[in-house]
Amino acid sequence: MYICPEATLLNVADNGTLMQKMLLLCTQMQTAISIFAIIGGKSPDSILYLRDIKTFRNSTGNNGLNYGTAYYPFIGTAIVQNDDIDYTILFNGDVSQLAPIVNPSDNPNPALAALLANIQNPSSRLTIIQNNNALLNASRDYGVIIKKVLNDANLLPASGGMAGVLTTADNQWDVWRAPDNASIATAVSFPINLSGDQQAFLIVDPLTGKSINAIRSFNGVGIVVWGARTLGGNSQDWRYLSVRRTLIFIEQS
Repeated sequence: MYICPEATLLNVADNGTLMQKMLLLCTQMQTAISIFAIIGGKSPDSILYLRDIKTFRNSTGNNGLNYGTAYYPFIGTAIVQNDDIDYTILFNGDVSQLAPIVNPSDNPNPALAALLANIQNPSSRLTIIQNNNALLNASRDYGVIIKKVLNDANLLPASGGMAGVLTTADNQWDVWRAPDNASIATAVSFPINLSGDQQAFLIVDPLTGKSINAIRSFNGVGIVVWGARTLGGNSQDWRYLSVRRTLIFIEQS
C-alpha cells in the first residue's frame, strides 16, 4: 500500500502530479495499491464540498485507476492527547511571539508576565509540563489556543487510517475481505456527516466513473468505512478493491 496523507498539504496541481505518478508506479509494478485522501476534506463546506470532489477526480488522470482508492472526508481522532500539545510547538517554541496574544499590553496580567519571562529565561527548575500547566491555569486564552491546536492535530486524512483498516482485515481474514463496514480505531468525529444521497454521488459519477468511498456515522453503530471501491468505478472487472488486491496477491504468489 502506498499512502501519502501529507500530500493534502500540497497545491492541487502538485498533488495531482503525485497521484498520477503513484498510480503509474502501481500499474508498472503490479504489487501494490495507492490510497488517497482528498484536498478540502479537512474543512468541507456542506454545499461547496462537491467542488473538492470534482477537482480530485479531474486530478487523478485516467491511467491505473483500478490500482487506486480514495476515502472522504478527513477523520477526527483521539490520537494526539492533551499532554502532547504545549507551548514548545507554538511559534517553534518562541514564547516571545506567544506573550502578546495571551497577555496583551492593554490588559496585562503581572503573574502571567512573570511566568512567561521565566519560561524564556529560566530561573527555576520547572519542567515543560509544569510550565504548561501553570500557563493553562493563568490564561484562559492559552487554554483555548491549545484546544484549537489539539483539535486541528487530530483531524487527519482518512488514507492513513484506511491503511490500518486494510492491514487489520488482512491479518484477521485475508486480502479478499472487503474493507467496508469496518470501524476505525480512535475515530471520534467528522468535519461533515454524509447522507446516503451524498454518498451515492461519491460512489457513482456519470462523467468520470471515478468512485470515492465514504466514511460515515450511523446511530447505534458509530463511525465506519462505507465503501470498498477502486477509482475505476466504470470497470466491470476492477471496480472493487478486494478484487484488485486478491489478483495482486495471486499474481505475486
